[in-house]
Amino acid sequence: MKTSREEVAAFPLLDAHSHYVGRRAEGAGYTVADLLAAMDAAGIRRMVVLGFGREVVPQLARQYPDRFIPSYAGDVSFGARQLRGEIRDGTDPRVVDAIGEEFEAALQSGRYRGVGEIHTYALPIPSATTGGAPAPGSTISPDSPLVRRLLELAGRYGVPINIHCENYGAAEMARAVRAHPKTRVVWAHTGSVLSPTEIRRFLDELPNLSFDLSTKNPACCPRGFREHPLIVTGGALEESWRALLEGYPDRVLVGVDFFSTAHLARARDAGEYLRGILSQLTPATARKLAFENAARLYGLR
Repeated sequence: MKTSREEVAAFPLLDAHSHYVGRRAEGAGYTVADLLAAMDAAGIRRMVVLGFGREVVPQLARQYPDRFIPSYAGDVSFGARQLRGEIRDGTDPRVVDAIGEEFEAALQSGRYRGVGEIHTYALPIPSATTGGAPAPGSTISPDSPLVRRLLELAGRYGVPINIHCENYGAAEMARAVRAHPKTRVVWAHTGSVLSPTEIRRFLDELPNLSFDLSTKNPACCPRGFREHPLIVTGGALEESWRALLEGYPDRVLVGVDFFSTAHLARARDAGEYLRGILSQLTPATARKLAFENAARLYGLR
């Protein structure tokens, strides 16, 4: 039985993968008010805010505790340390220790409910997508000493970790997740971009692994949705995806990946796309993807 559009419209959507980049000095970026307006337009009740600002992200959660869920990423993302080449491939023991201490201090503060988005193998993002300067890529392996340290910390502090890893690093990603069975791992962007068959195999092998659907939304990330699209001609949910989502209803989270003004401008379309997916699933599965799975992972009431 599919979920009615009316029921889906009433879901308190929880976006498990988006960002707040703030308003920078040169005028680029967006304000908190802009982000809240986009969330309302998309029908998103709460959002996991992944990285991009040590101080700003927890401030959002303090100011709007019913809207934002803070996650810590430091500079292990498309950030200053990667731009300067300080992190390199994540194998330098001094870098691993320094970043490990930084992340542990953040988790000890109690200000964050998660870790991530941690950018391991990642392709550069062009300026046309970011709405500003292009974002650099990453050559850090998900199985590097640095990411292993972050996986251990997330497990020890009982918070989920969101990791970006392109599909060419799938074997290394699986090895790292397997080595930390007590750590709850969310593989961003459905593995950038694994097929449903490949995702099914990883879910079978790795019980502590989940996936988020960010980049599968054509309103925000045109690169990711073109490969193995969820919705095909006529708005129908592709059958292999439908079977995956119904077969593993506890292991997938919805996500949009807001991180530019261009994305926010299409927020209503992004929300409609998500509801189009959810309305083709059974009610129990639709509720889990829409908000229950993320609420459980991030320890929300």
